[in-house]
Amino acid sequence: MLAKAKRQGVRMIASDIDWTIRDPNDARYDMSSAQQLCSRIMKRGIYTLILTGRDASFQRDFVPGIRTFLKKNSMTLPLYAGCANGGSLYEISAYGIQMLYLYGLADDEVDSCISIVSKSMDTLHLHRENFQPQGITVFIKFLSTSWNGIIPTNLLAKAKKFKGIVFCEKSKVSFVLPKNPAKSDALLSGIRTLLPKRYSVKTDQEYGHITRARTDDGKLIDKSFALQYVCKTTRTTLAHVVIFGGVLDEIDRRMLTRCPYGFTNQKEYTPINPGKPPFKLNGKTSPVALVHEAISYLINE
Repeated sequence: MLAKAKRQGVRMIASDIDWTIRDPNDARYDMSSAQQLCSRIMKRGIYTLILTGRDASFQRDFVPGIRTFLKKNSMTLPLYAGCANGGSLYEISAYGIQMLYLYGLADDEVDSCISIVSKSMDTLHLHRENFQPQGITVFIKFLSTSWNGIIPTNLLAKAKKFKGIVFCEKSKVSFVLPKNPAKSDALLSGIRTLLPKRYSVKTDQEYGHITRARTDDGKLIDKSFALQYVCKTTRTTLAHVVIFGGVLDEIDRRMLTRCPYGFTNQKEYTPINPGKPPFKLNGKTSPVALVHEAISYLINE
């Protein structure tokens, strides 16, 4: 299918970051490598769209590096980034970052979401030792570093009370999931039962994320929403888009199935219908290396 997509003509490449073009456990595919890959795509005149659950951490950890690459290569084509799983969208150039939209949470909404998460944890008698330690470690690190105005200090103060189990941003409230799958499912079920319908809960490997569910005119806010927005902005049809991500996580599943050329690098995935997306990338290298290799093929490198 990669060959077919290439023959069709690739006008846009979209991808998740973590575990797709960045491997936190492999220095060969660090954040700088992901930034460099994006700049190589753009150098070929192909639109690049990042679709990620990150938002504040994307602005802090990804944007400065990609801007350096764009300046170095005198790139005029912008990079687009749908963050918070479609809740916010940015256009990044060598000159700065522009917000195209934000479906965020007001302070009182953040308080309400935190209260629901806390109540659901208490109902299940969950304690610190019940949660995934890696997730807590990441959030503690987040809370101990500077956000330079990216996250308001009052939101950081709300999260600090939970000592690494909860983290707050303008676009979402995130929480670490329990280690036990059954307890994780029970916690998510409890939160979803209590949350008003204007919010949604999406999960990835270690976290749950509470975000706005729909736009004011009723459109579902997710990665597919950001993809459609950028396609309209760049006048690109889905037939000329190739997208990479996971498929075992609920966040990526919908966006990959809606695009004719959606590919997953997750080796555990077994296609239900081999003739329909998402298509599985196969090879002997690591999952992230498979995506880098596929993109290099698509851009004739």
